[in-house]
Amino acid sequence: MKKISLIIIAGLLALVANSQIITPVEWVYRVKNISESEFELQAFAIIDKSWHLYGQYFEDGGPVRLKFNFVKNEMFSLTDSVIEKPNPIIERDEIFNIDVHYFIGKAMFSQKVKINKPTEIILLIEGQACNDKTGMCVMVSDTHVFLLK
Repeated sequence: MKKISLIIIAGLLALVANSQIITPVEWVYRVKNISESEFELQAFAIIDKSWHLYGQYFEDGGPVRLKFNFVKNEMFSLTDSVIEKPNPIIERDEIFNIDVHYFIGKAMFSQKVKINKPTEIILLIEGQACNDKTGMCVMVSDTHVFLLK
């Protein structure tokens, strides 16, 4: 009985060790200096071929929307909301019966901030990407620290 249990455990460990984490979106970050106290924080999504990344601005009840969470601190304030470039593709999703917004290839997301003094701004990104050929969807996430002086 112990041998069978050990064989099963070894087999499961081998499966887990061989499984790959799918990351269809790579993130690159930049800071654009607007003035002494105002900055534009930029996040560039590089989306793998055959995948699409859902946007932020479509109604509830469908796929997971992209979310940008800037960890609050007293040293900065957000100006307006996150801007998406280019404009997303808008398509009717027959499964959810809503219009969804998504990006293919690449996209840039920007958020203007005002700072009181040099600070770090932590950005947490969460969302969903789906493969157009297989229909597989995965959660995407990333974290970045912007250093503003």
